[in-house]
Amino acid sequence: MLMMILSVGIGGACGAILRYLTSVILTSHFAQDAWVATLIVNLAGCLIMGICAGIILGLSADAPVLSPYFRSFMMVGFLGALTTFSSFALDFHQLFLRYNIGAAALYLAVSVFCSVLVFYAGLWLIRQVLTEA
Repeated sequence: MLMMILSVGIGGACGAILRYLTSVILTSHFAQDAWVATLIVNLAGCLIMGICAGIILGLSADAPVLSPYFRSFMMVGFLGALTTFSSFALDFHQLFLRYNIGAAALYLAVSVFCSVLVFYAGLWLIRQVLTEA
């Protein structure tokens, strides 16, 4: 269990550092807005998650190709810190495979809509608290 926790933690640290460096490089050296960095890490993370899922799901029917520690390092830690969008894409794919396009589409719509909605709810809430203080 300790090795699994360390795998996730080290992967998370690496992913967080890469996300930060991507943002710093794009905003300072290329005069890009922060959303460009977010888009790039989201797309890169989804590409890497797709590659990992393809290896695990496609090649490991009989024997695991990636060790559980490496999977945890990469798919949970590194990609989780780099971008949760990659986990979101994997979840969408698994819903599509297990259930149908309707369930996957509902997950997609609710996740995106509700994420933006609760972001604005949090923004509104903190403004209410700060204006009363």
